[in-house]
Amino acid sequence: MIRLKANVTDGGLEIFDSNFPDNTPFIQFPPSTELLLNSSGGKVIIDFQSQRPNEIFTLYAITRQLQDRGFELSLNMFYVPNARQDRIKEKKDVFTLKYFCEIINSLHYKKVLILDPHSNVTPALLNNVEILSPRRYIMRAIERITKKELSEPLLFFPDEGAMKRYSDIFPGYAYWYGMKTRDWETGKIKGYEVRKACKCDITTPILMVDDICSYGGTFYQAAKELRKHFTDVNIYLYVTHCETNILKGDLYKSREKYCTQVYTTASLPVIDNNWVTTFTI
Repeated sequence: MIRLKANVTDGGLEIFDSNFPDNTPFIQFPPSTELLLNSSGGKVIIDFQSQRPNEIFTLYAITRQLQDRGFELSLNMFYVPNARQDRIKEKKDVFTLKYFCEIINSLHYKKVLILDPHSNVTPALLNNVEILSPRRYIMRAIERITKKELSEPLLFFPDEGAMKRYSDIFPGYAYWYGMKTRDWETGKIKGYEVRKACKCDITTPILMVDDICSYGGTFYQAAKELRKHFTDVNIYLYVTHCETNILKGDLYKSREKYCTQVYTTASLPVIDNNWVTTFTI
């Protein structure tokens, strides 16, 4: 999805994007942008939410056409595609994040706004980048849980990366974290253990916190281990970027035991399921 906005409060106009019979993209500005397109220059914000591989070309084409007409452009790309491939371990691996960021950099946006990047590699590769902190959205989840449970949740970070990233933005909050070993060839988790960073009442609800979720395998493993310490409490999950694939995973299938509610943001397509609560960015 690509939407043009004249300012930050403007709801924006979505770009029409379909395919010709040979599968090449057919791109048009919506009729309602006629006034914008007839003006000479100005500032435009592009909201980019990648849902299909060919949308990067649509973004490129729309950006270049507006730049040719004298517009100054900024990009809201809250979820950065290819962020998981932020390093190469073997010669056969392709550093896709690097080359994706090179495409974005070639468009010379005035500002590129991203939300809760998967690692510090992403902002290092992007020019004119500004990082939006997820703290306000995690706080919304904490406030909802506290209101429901009448108790502030213990934060749980499912791996060391998440622990380092989120404990810094929640100083003073009680937390535990997990340690996992993964088979890099298959992506499967081989082992998992819970580390106690503080003392905690076993009647305290849990909020697992991380940046991204696909099928929820890591959180399923974490919740199973947490159940050994917290037998009767509700376990919740906050992830900034949540894929629709979560509804296909073991976490969803065993949600009554391992995950009461998921909280996320609208950085990816909104999931139409009562189990998932989506916060507007």
